[in-house]
Amino acid sequence: MKFSTWTVRNTEDWERFAHWFSAHPNPYPFRINPGDGRSLSQNALFHLWVGQIASQRGDVSASTVKGELHHRFGLGIRLRDPQFTFIWDKIGASDWPYDKQCNLLSSGALNVSSAMTTAELKEYLNEIELLAAQQGWHLTHPREQSND
Repeated sequence: MKFSTWTVRNTEDWERFAHWFSAHPNPYPFRINPGDGRSLSQNALFHLWVGQIASQRGDVSASTVKGELHHRFGLGIRLRDPQFTFIWDKIGASDWPYDKQCNLLSSGALNVSSAMTTAELKEYLNEIELLAAQQGWHLTHPREQSND
């Protein structure tokens, strides 16, 4: 049975959910999970950083950087989830070459960062930030303001 995931943070989110829900026949399977889901600002920051890292490295695409980061940091976080681990093991991905694993992880098929909670994504971003500092890459932070 397939479940849809909705994060309701405000009235507009609730109205979109209610509209979506009312368009489905009864009974429609759903479950309520506590927590915030992932933050849209965290997601935007992750994609900004991926682009910045790719640009500063100059030898790879943003997709390659995303796959490498997902492999280095995101995979360990996601393997805490039994469902993710089951899929990873079932397809035998741990036996694949590094490049093939990175391509799969960056493809979106396994929802590596998309399925992370706010806390998991925060942990992931912190790891990326530490790596960037070690490598001398500059990453923009939301609190930084342009002096233009």
